[in-house]
Parts: sequence; structure tokens; C-alpha cells
Amino acid sequence: MPSWNLDRVENAFAEAAVSPAMWGNALDIVSEETGAYGATMLPIGGDILPNIPRSTSMLVTRESYFRNSWYRRDERYNSLPTVLRTGISDDFDVMSVEQMRRNPYYQDYLGSYGLQWFAGIRISLGSDMWVLCIQRSIPQGPFPSEEKDRLIRLTHSLPGCIGIAKTIGATLGANALETFEFSRAAAVLVGRDRK
Repeated sequence: MPSWNLDRVENAFAEAAVSPAMWGNALDIVSEETGAYGATMLPIGGDILPNIPRSTSMLVTRESYFRNSWYRRDERYNSLPTVLRTGISDDFDVMSVEQMRRNPYYQDYLGSYGLQWFAGIRISLGSDMWVLCIQRSIPQGPFPSEEKDRLIRLTHSLPGCIGIAKTIGATLGANALETFEFSRAAAVLVGRDRK
């Protein structure tokens, strides 16, 4: 039974923003707290995350998604206008249940893993933008409106968590360089930002 402890999700995202190796763990926590099958972070614009982070459960679907070019036929990209406008979208922003029953993406790809339903949440910070995709199995059913109302909180809180963590990380990096300069020791500080 999911607890819907979104504070735990926010803390996990803040940790992952400082330590990119923790993205998988953060997405596992999203899945646990929302009672979903799995979760993925899709970059939409700006500074992209290393690889495409996903929960442990979604690693099974990853190979087929790229090997069989499902990423080129991912119907859920059609929900981007809605997620950009409102902060959240789901399958019904893409097509009806009847259309899903005939659609290869839903039947041949998602259906082969027993999956169907998703909610996509916009996470934007400056020019950086991602969609947190939360995946449910067929028996779990779609996200009802009351759960989507809970999830919309994340579109407001997660960017702040990431922003604070990035600021702390940048400050720690600057302090580390000052320390090495003062000690006259050789050092290399490696990061993804090229600014």
C-alpha cells in the first residue's frame, strides 16, 4: 500500500541532484511512495541528466525501448503540450482507451511487460526541463484525479529541491578549489556543467 510520502520523494531528488549516482534510488522511491510499477526522468530541454535515469523495475523495459526503436513511436510524447501547460498529463491526454487497445505502442511494447498507465509531471528549473514519468501496470489502472492532484505538488517542489542541491554543490565545488589553491596542491574538479 503506497504511503504517498512526497516529502521522501523531495528529499531523494535533492540528494540525486548533488550525487547523480542516486537518480535510480530517487526513482525507486517515487515508485514506492506512489504505488507505481516504476519511474523514469525524461529530459526535455536544457542540461540533461546522465543517461536517462529510471527506477530499477524499468531497467527491464529499457533494452527493448531502444533496440526496437519504441522511443521513436512513444505516443506519450504527444502529451507534452498538456504537461507544459498544466504541469501534469496522463494517457487520456494522448488517446482514448479504445485507441490504446489498437495502438502498437500500448499493445506490443507496454502490453508485453504488463504495463499501460502513466502520469507525467513537469519539472523545470530555468532552461532545464524534465518530465517525471510514473508508470503503472495494467491491473493498477490509471491515475485518478485525486492522485494527480497530489502529484501536481511535485511540479512546484522538485525544482526547488534540485535548485538548492545544485547551489550547494556549486558552493562546495568553489570551496574545494579555494582549499586546493590555498594548500598549493594539484587538483582537478570534474563536473557536468561547462559554464
